[in-house]
Amino acid sequence: MAADVDVDIDVSKLLVELRPVDSDETLLLVELRLVDSDETLLLVELRPVDNDETLLLVELRPEDSDETLLLVELRPVDSDETLLLVELRPVDSDETLLFVELKPVDSDETLLLVELSPVDNDETLLSVELSPVDNDETLLLVELRPVDSDETLLLVELRPVDSDETLLLVELRPVDNDETLLLVELRPVDNDETLLLVELRPEDSDETLLLVELSPVDSDETLLLVELRPVDSDETLLFVELSPEDSDETLLLVELSPVDNDETLLFVELKPVDSDETLLLVELSPVDNDETLLLVELSPVDSDETLLLVELRPVDNDETLLLVELRPVDSDETLLLVELSPEDSDETLLLVELRPVDSDETLLLVELRPVDNDETLLLVELRPVDSDETLLLVELSPVDSDETLLLVELRPVDSDETLLLVELRPEDSDETLLLVELRPVDSDETLLLVELRPVDSDETLLLVELKPVDSDETLLLVELRPVDSDETLLLVELRPVDNDETLLLVELRPVDNDETLLLVELRPVDSDETLLLVEIRLVDSDETLLLVELRPVDSDETLLLVELSPDDNDETLLLVELKPVDNDETLLLVELRPVDSDETFLLVELRPVDSDETLLLVELRPVDSDETLLLVELRPVDNDETLLLVELRPVDSDETLLLVELRPLDNDETLLLMELSPVDSDETLLLVELRPVDNDETLLLAELRPEDSEVIELVVVLASE
Repeated sequence: MAADVDVDIDVSKLLVELRPVDSDETLLLVELRLVDSDETLLLVELRPVDNDETLLLVELRPEDSDETLLLVELRPVDSDETLLLVELRPVDSDETLLFVELKPVDSDETLLLVELSPVDNDETLLSVELSPVDNDETLLLVELRPVDSDETLLLVELRPVDSDETLLLVELRPVDNDETLLLVELRPVDNDETLLLVELRPEDSDETLLLVELSPVDSDETLLLVELRPVDSDETLLFVELSPEDSDETLLLVELSPVDNDETLLFVELKPVDSDETLLLVELSPVDNDETLLLVELSPVDSDETLLLVELRPVDNDETLLLVELRPVDSDETLLLVELSPEDSDETLLLVELRPVDSDETLLLVELRPVDNDETLLLVELRPVDSDETLLLVELSPVDSDETLLLVELRPVDSDETLLLVELRPEDSDETLLLVELRPVDSDETLLLVELRPVDSDETLLLVELKPVDSDETLLLVELRPVDSDETLLLVELRPVDNDETLLLVELRPVDNDETLLLVELRPVDSDETLLLVEIRLVDSDETLLLVELRPVDSDETLLLVELSPDDNDETLLLVELKPVDNDETLLLVELRPVDSDETFLLVELRPVDSDETLLLVELRPVDSDETLLLVELRPVDNDETLLLVELRPVDSDETLLLVELRPLDNDETLLLMELSPVDSDETLLLVELRPVDNDETLLLAELRPEDSEVIELVVVLASE
C-alpha cells in the first residue's frame, strides 16, 4: 500500500494496489480527495493478466451530496473500442443512473449509453447517445425495458447542434409479438407544434403503417396522417429518416427561421429513387401570427397529377382553411366536392354538428377560402382532448371544376363505428351536398348520409345510403329539411347492384305535426317507368296512408297510388290516381282491402281538369267469390244529377250485369237502369226502374234487344207499394 500527498495543490491521492498471489487479477484502487472540495474521486482498475480487457472503475462521492457517481471503463487491448460505464446512485433516491459510452478508436462516432434502473420500479431505462465527431448531430437512443413486461420501448432522439429541431424516435418492440412500432416526433424548440410519426412494421407482413401527427401545443387540433405502403409495391413510403445510406429513399427535413422574419418554414421532401413520386411537405408557422399553414404536395414525375394538401389552422379561431383534390392514377375519375366560403362571397359557412358522449353538443365551424393554386388535397383529423371522438376532414378543390369535395370522418375511440361526412358545394350553384358515411368496424354495412343544403333555399336534403359489404343492395336515404318549415322530407333509395331496379323512399316528417309522409319510388334502370310510393304515418293515430305514383319516362301518364292502413283496423284503403301530363283528365282509383274479409273494394275516379264531370268507378272483388262488382258514378260539378253505374261480372259466367242509377239532387226521382249482356248470347236485357222518393210508385221498364233481330221487346210495369 502506498500513499502520496501533495500540499501545494491541496490534493490528497490515495493509491491502493491489490495483487493476490493465487490470482492473475490485479486490483488498482486510486482515491483522490481534494482538500477544499468535498468531493472524493475513487478510481479502481482491474487488469487480469491472461485477459486483454482492462476494467477501469471511477467513483465520485461528494460529501455534501447524496449522489454517488460510479464510472467504469472497459478497454480491450486487441479492440479499438472503449466502453465507458458511468453509474449515478443517489443515496436518498432509489433510482440508479447507469451511463455507458463506447468510443471506437478508428471511428469518429461515440456511443453513449445511459441506463436508469429504479429500485422500486420494474422498468429499466436504457439511453444510448451517438455523437459523431465531425458531425454536429447527436443521436440519443433511449430504451425502456419493463421487467415484468415483454415489451421494449426504444426511443431515439436526434438533436442537431445548430438547429432548434429535435427529432424524437420511439420504437416499441414486443418480445412475443412480431410487430414493431416506430414512433418519430419532431419538436421545434421555438415552435409549439409537434410532428408525431408512428410506423408499425409487422415482421411477417410486407405492409408498413405510417402515421404522422401534428399536434400544436396551444391548440386541441391534431393533424393525423396514416399511410400504408406495401414493401413490394412502388408506392411511396413516408417515414422520418435523414438521408439513409442503405436506402434509396431520401427524406429532406428543413426548418427555416429567418432572423428578421417571424415566420417559420418547415419543409419535408421525400424522393424515392425507384419511384417517380415526390412528396413535399411545407409548414409555415408565423410567430406573431396564430395561423399555421401546412402544405403537402405529391408530384409524380411521369404524371401530371399533383396532390396538394393545404391547411390553415388559426389557434384562437375555430375556422380552418381546407383545400383538397385527389385524382387516382389508374382511374379517370376525379372525386370532387366542395365547401366554399370566400371573403368576398356571401356564401354560408359549413356547420357540422357533433354530439360527443360526454358533451351535449359540439359545433365545428369550417370555413373554406379558395386560393389561386393547383388542385389540393387536405387530410385533417381533429381530436378533442376531453372527448373521445375524432373528426377527420378532407376537402377537394379542383381547378378545372367548380365542385369541391369536403370529407369529414368521425372516429369514436371507444366505438368501432366510423362516421364519414362528405359535402359537395358547386361554386356556380347554391346547392350544397353533405354526405355522411358510417362504417362500423365489426359490421359489413356502410351507412352513407348525404345532405343537400341550397344556399338560397331554406330546404335541406339529407341522403343516407347503406352499403352492405357482402350484399349487393345499396340503401339510399334522403331527408329534406326546410329551414323555415317544420316539415322534414326523408327519402330512402335501395339500389341493388345485380338488379336494375332502384327503390326510392321519401318520408316527410313535420316537426310540429304528428303526420309522417313516407314516399317510395322504384326506378328500374332498363325500364322507363318510375314507381313512386308515398306513405303518411300519423303519430297519434294508427292510420297509415300509403301513396304510390308510377311515372313512365317516355309516357306522359302518371299513376298515383294511395293506401291507408290503420293499425287497429283491418281495412286497407288503396288509392290510385293516374294523371296524364298532356291530358287534363285525372284517374283516381281507390281500393279497400279488409284484412279479415275476402272482399276487395276498388274505387276509380276520373276527374277531367277542364270538365265539370267526375267519373267515379267502384269495383268490389270478393276473394272467395267469382263475381266482380263494378260501380261507376258520374258526378257533374255544376249539375245536381248523379249517374251511378254498377256492373257485375261473374268470372265463371258469361253474363254481365250492368246497373246504372241516376239520382238528381233536387229531384226526388231515382232512375235505375240495369242491363244484362250475356257473352255467348246476342240478346241484351235492359231494365230501367224509376223510383220517386216521395211517391210509392215504381216504374219498371224492361227492354230486350237481340243483336241479330230487329225486334225489340219493351215491357213497362208500374208497381205500387
